[in-house]
Amino acid sequence: VLRPGSRYEVSVRGVRKGNESGSISTEFTTALSFFSEIDAPKNLRLVSKTSTALELEWDNSEAEVEGYQVVYSTLAGDQYDKVIVPRNEGATTKTTLTDLLPGTEYGIGISAMKGSNQSTPATMNARTSLDVPMDLTVTASTDNTITLVWGVVQGPIDHYKVTYTSSSGVTTELTVPKDVTTTTLTDLEPGTEYTITVAARRGRQQSTAATIDAFTGIRPVTHLYLSEVTSDSVSVAWSAPAPPADLFILSYSSADGTDTSKVTLDGSKTRSLVLGLLPSTQYTISLITIQGDVTSEPITASLTTGMDPPKEMTVSDVSEDAVTISWIKPLAPFEYYKLSYQSARGRVDSVMIDSDVTNYTLSSLFPATEYEISLNAVRGSQESKVVSTSVFTGKPVMIITEFMENGSLDTFLKKHDGQFTVIQLVGMLRGIASGMKYLSDMSYVHRDLAARNILVNSNLVCKVSDFGLSRVLEDDPEAAYTTRGGKIPIRWTAPEAIAYRKFTSASDVWSYGIVMWEVISYGERPYWEMSNQDVIKAIDEGYRLPAPMDCPVVLHQLMLDCWEKGRSDRPKFGQIVTILDKLIRNPASLRELANSSVWEDPSTPEFSVSTVDEWLEAIKMGQYKDNFSSAGYVSLDSILYISVSELAKMGVSLAGHQKKILSSVQSLQTQGT
Repeated sequence: VLRPGSRYEVSVRGVRKGNESGSISTEFTTALSFFSEIDAPKNLRLVSKTSTALELEWDNSEAEVEGYQVVYSTLAGDQYDKVIVPRNEGATTKTTLTDLLPGTEYGIGISAMKGSNQSTPATMNARTSLDVPMDLTVTASTDNTITLVWGVVQGPIDHYKVTYTSSSGVTTELTVPKDVTTTTLTDLEPGTEYTITVAARRGRQQSTAATIDAFTGIRPVTHLYLSEVTSDSVSVAWSAPAPPADLFILSYSSADGTDTSKVTLDGSKTRSLVLGLLPSTQYTISLITIQGDVTSEPITASLTTGMDPPKEMTVSDVSEDAVTISWIKPLAPFEYYKLSYQSARGRVDSVMIDSDVTNYTLSSLFPATEYEISLNAVRGSQESKVVSTSVFTGKPVMIITEFMENGSLDTFLKKHDGQFTVIQLVGMLRGIASGMKYLSDMSYVHRDLAARNILVNSNLVCKVSDFGLSRVLEDDPEAAYTTRGGKIPIRWTAPEAIAYRKFTSASDVWSYGIVMWEVISYGERPYWEMSNQDVIKAIDEGYRLPAPMDCPVVLHQLMLDCWEKGRSDRPKFGQIVTILDKLIRNPASLRELANSSVWEDPSTPEFSVSTVDEWLEAIKMGQYKDNFSSAGYVSLDSILYISVSELAKMGVSLAGHQKKILSSVQSLQTQGT
């Protein structure tokens, strides 16, 4: 007996005296009579749940049904809805019911459908999780009490359970009526840290707990820790006060009062880098804590900055056995210079030079030999930082540049994520563009322009380096250099250079646009984790990198101009320098930010997300997946109102990472996820 509405395959073969012929086969679907029934879906089960969603799964009907009708409502009948779910090709079908009420039991029925026929429903009851108490905050603290407040949860509950554990491991519980969202913990140990959780309860059901750490009494900032003292900077650190500060005011003043400054810092900060100090100068650093209406007494520390080194050391008059070294004198007083030089095969030789001299000729050198030359200033037992350069005797065979203290631009940006103003970043970009204009005007094409090949000095001046791939073009604006092989840095290279291995100044402009993106994103990897082939395909299909977080509109538009497909449509480096000069002179033009989001290119599979894990991977914050899961953030809905304090409790302590996550959450809110 065949089952109505089911697909069958029939095969026929001939048999004669043990021999079989080849088979022929056909497929057909039995009809549904008016009186026949479709078999119902089986094994309906709950896969997962949150406070506003239920994920269901069931075994498919044996009949070839078109889909399933899912009907659900609260047991009280005050919410009723139905959805049609297409049949999955596998053995089971899944769906997620959303926008449900927290802590509420639903009746669910699922019927198979084919045409106008419908099976009897598979049914079950399921309850959503209780809503999580949000915005748990400490509003007051004494030597033996802590006062808490939290937001009202949605959905029915019996009461709140408050648990607090001291740093010595003693745990205490209490209950708070359902219509009360504040409580004061009493009889606590003075000067003790407590871990406090608040969860909603209904019967045996309990929500995910909100958690906060708090101290009894006040733990003020008591000491400033100074480190990494240079001639013009110092790193200042301190322990976080309890309760947390609203603001810090960090200031410094030189002993003679001629150099003073003050900056306001966010209350979550515990470290700051003070820049722009004068060399060999005594300073007093002061920190004031502001908590509500209370302003603390200043905590102070003293230091003396180091000697500044000689600047802009250059080499000239190179001969077979001599070179002349020149430099600019340091600002701070000193006694003499120490000049050291060494060849790869020789010992280190040093000479002492009077403090009023700014050039010196080294003689009796070996011909055609590379020398490492270093110079610093000396006063008593104190020495300045060393500046170094290298030179070949005889005909120079290498480019000689000053020592760039901050190293490569990509590493420097990652180390100082979020620490510069837009004007400072534009100043860096202007320096790079100026260097590339010089190369372009000299008919050079770089071919490997990237943040890793830009060097940064202590004044944030950027200079183009690594000319290993550079080539001279003929004296023709449209000239191109064609390579015969070798590797190409795909993510930074113009499409015509990838496809035809033809490099021009216009292909360097494309690379400059990628460098702009790297600078504004503080060293993000262009195109993230896309493979090189995916990058080539995406660019060919018209995809361009979205604006980085907090990127001004005018800067992203300049990037897009650099990424024009037609190389003749891209700006020249001289035009780029002019544009950046105008932006620096008119900072107001940088205020409008691009409406950027990791979701703005739905054609890119990395940006189509449905879970918290996928979302974190998409914004390159995948290292925090376990943190979010452990804290109970398992659906995109659950992260929409996450706060900075909650991120910090979860272990997201870097300010740049917090800012990136919250910016993406704001984009999710805008899209009504």
